[in-house]
Amino acid sequence: MSNNSNKRIKRHLDKLWQQAIRKRDKYCQVCGNTEGLNGHHIFSRSRLNTRWDLDNGILLCCGCHTFSSLMSAHKAPRAFFEWLERTKGKTWVDNLEARSQMICKGIDYMAIEIYLNEEIITYEHTRNSDNN
Repeated sequence: MSNNSNKRIKRHLDKLWQQAIRKRDKYCQVCGNTEGLNGHHIFSRSRLNTRWDLDNGILLCCGCHTFSSLMSAHKAPRAFFEWLERTKGKTWVDNLEARSQMICKGIDYMAIEIYLNEEIITYEHTRNSDNN
């Protein structure tokens, strides 16, 4: 696989991951804001083992993602991880971190695409049944 097609596939999967995080979470998971939302990777997307893992994503507003000096995933990461541990539990965070640090040998991009598309459909059906 050429480097350009590899980059194209990763960009495509990143978009699907963002879409799935948005459909699953619907609003900022820290403050409840519904505007200026971004999917945030809890552990760096450079860690390919969890780059497209939906457990490694959380929907945040611009303030909680980047701008707030009190509680921001980027400007105040310690406060963010303390909040995450209170919300999800320390064991959950530790397990996700361990998964993110595992050595990744070969990536099945097609399987990841199928997984993300199936999750998007599940979240859409859940939302539609909630509205009925």
